[in-house]
Amino acid sequence: MRQWCVRLAAAATAASFLVSGALAPVGGFEPVTAGALPAPASPTSEAVAEQWVNPMLRVGDTGAVKLTELTVTDNDVTGTVEAPESLGTQAQIFLAPPVGDLPSAFNLLGLNPEAYPIPGPTFPVGQFHFTFAELGITEPGIHAVLLRVGEETTHFLITVSPSETDSSSEATSRSEAAGAVALLWPLAADIPLVPGETGTAPERPPLLLRDESLMAELRPGGRLARLLDLYPGGHACLAIDPQLVDVLSRMSDGYQVASTRPSPVEPTVRLRERWTAKKDTSSTPGQGAALAGEFLARLREVAKNRCVVALPWGGADLTAATRAGVLGEALDASVLEEELETPVAKNLVVPSSGYITPETAAALPQGTGAITGDGLTAQLATLGEHPETVGYTDPLTRFRYAVDSPAARRQSAAAAIQFARQTADPTTTPPPVVVPPRLLEAADAAMLAQEVPDPAQLTVPPYEPATPQVDPTGLTDVEITTAAQQLRYAADLTNLMVEDPNIAVTPEEFTAPLRRSIVESLSLYRRRSIDLHEQATSATRVKLDAGRDVLQQLRRSVTLLPPGNVYTRTSNSSPVVIVAQNGLPLPVEATIHAESEDATVALPGTLWIPAQGSITTQLTADVPKQKEQASIKLWLANDAGAAISEPVTITVQTKGSNWWVWLVAIVTALFFVVRLALRRRRH
Repeated sequence: MRQWCVRLAAAATAASFLVSGALAPVGGFEPVTAGALPAPASPTSEAVAEQWVNPMLRVGDTGAVKLTELTVTDNDVTGTVEAPESLGTQAQIFLAPPVGDLPSAFNLLGLNPEAYPIPGPTFPVGQFHFTFAELGITEPGIHAVLLRVGEETTHFLITVSPSETDSSSEATSRSEAAGAVALLWPLAADIPLVPGETGTAPERPPLLLRDESLMAELRPGGRLARLLDLYPGGHACLAIDPQLVDVLSRMSDGYQVASTRPSPVEPTVRLRERWTAKKDTSSTPGQGAALAGEFLARLREVAKNRCVVALPWGGADLTAATRAGVLGEALDASVLEEELETPVAKNLVVPSSGYITPETAAALPQGTGAITGDGLTAQLATLGEHPETVGYTDPLTRFRYAVDSPAARRQSAAAAIQFARQTADPTTTPPPVVVPPRLLEAADAAMLAQEVPDPAQLTVPPYEPATPQVDPTGLTDVEITTAAQQLRYAADLTNLMVEDPNIAVTPEEFTAPLRRSIVESLSLYRRRSIDLHEQATSATRVKLDAGRDVLQQLRRSVTLLPPGNVYTRTSNSSPVVIVAQNGLPLPVEATIHAESEDATVALPGTLWIPAQGSITTQLTADVPKQKEQASIKLWLANDAGAAISEPVTITVQTKGSNWWVWLVAIVTALFFVVRLALRRRRH
């Protein structure tokens, strides 16, 4: 097997793996730092609107001027511009002076026409073709281009090499010596899992998906199928979401499409209701099992002897995962090696947010490297139908990227890659890394394959600590707090159950999917898009709510079933019979605790409540003679004394305790008998 293709350029400690120098403010502004937002907020809300979009940038642009086609070759620009007739029929090109770094170029795309003082040609709206000379491009570097129709504009970037403006042998030599760049090739999907899964053994539980959107991506011509077709090979690293491979493996064995998941515990149903109680939720067999198996087989073949890098599980935000206590689950990539039968790069993380906070860095294993965001990655994040806002750019440079068409943004990304290659020095520094959006679209993947046909070997350098910018896209305090709370509940549930050699599943295996669901609720997929942010936060809420509901059902399935609201005994020494029920798939060890102001309660010892069964036990309650009855509150507790069931209250009374009632009745009866006898004697 060929040597591994990911190298750590130098040794470094986990303490140094914070956020790379790529987080230096784009454009020279002073860094502004902030923690997570307290709660989800719409990108248009006053509290966060300016963290998403600087209102002073691209003033008046609505996206009405569209570049539907745009091709830049060695010395030519060809394209098609569309605009409403109300804006006019003539278009004009303007240029900004060339710049020498990607952050400055990124900034120019957001600036207003005043930053583009160099006039270019005027032409009718529609198709156009110009040489660099006709556009007025005479210097090498990265050029920002503004195309104007009426009062609206669209922007894109062009990179010009020295050889394209200077025919000298020296310029040609410099161009040919341009360095290579490394490339991550993402394979990930926003998978429509039905949340609330629990573990089973020896087989895994049935896979439930909300819809067939994943199948559509696997079909010939679908997004994932095209990404695998376009993979350039060589040193290009497959950056794979382990959740995708896990789901594809299960999907290939068959799955169901359903909107909800059946309860993991058998509900307590009264006898007369058993015939009408619903046993299951409606579902239909999934149609994509064969496609999933074929895709997984192709991926397994493509990944052989290739560089494979694991992305965080389900696109999880590592900052949120650290705070919630599920960082280990978020970085678990074991399924990749199991299913793909190939090694995966160790001690390397590619954070979904593009940065790593000091808190996360301290939690990573010693010697872990990270690929974080920079000016190139920020430009690539704007690709696709739903461009992303990244938290490592200066908020003062952010604008609504969708005012430029996908074709324009694709050209800007291509120009950024070309510039990175031209300015890379292969003799002194590791090659730049091209990190596309996780949910890369096929058209953008085709551009990447063209621009990086022979990627360099991935080398991960150590990086200096830095602090992220204001990031309105991340998980909020309330979401992280909810996730952390659910993790504690899941841990309590795990500790509540006891392993049984006769039962295949273990407590950890049963609750593992619950912990994984918590990780999946922390996903950043689609959350960084201003257009999809609210939809993504709603999906997070649905996942967290479903996790809460399942955990509550599981906890409530371990309970006490009292004999009734009032328990009547024949004597004060008669025991009170009570049933402890367990709806979990493993036995539970618990003790009964009691609280009463009126009675002294003698409790049984530790109970072993069988899996999905019940046990009958008894306790005694000494009720004082002067009391007619006593109220007792009972609940189950673990070995630490913490309650594990809802309390139940019963009232205990003894038949003999009502002697005075019988005495009054007897005296009254004797009175009437004597009175009746006297009346008869008189007559």
